[in-house]
Amino acid sequence: MAEDKEEEEEEEEEEEEEEEEEEEYKEEEDKEEEDKEEQDKEEEVEEEVEEEEEEEDMEEQDKEEEVEEEEEEDKEEKGEEP
Repeated sequence: MAEDKEEEEEEEEEEEEEEEEEEEYKEEEDKEEEDKEEQDKEEEVEEEVEEEEEEEDMEEQDKEEEVEEEEEEDKEEKGEEP
């Protein structure tokens, strides 16, 4: 009788340990998933920033080329060599 009760308690302890391990495993998986999502978001933001910077650089370059062309046209109108 005492052995049965002891055995039952051991089984309950084992079940509790297994449940705790499963809970810890699930929490770890959830954390890894959250970390991955956060990393993905950070990478997405970095890409957007890079794209915006590239776009700004291209716009600036276009403006500079436009100014150079206008200066050349002005020189040609004045009869100067480009």
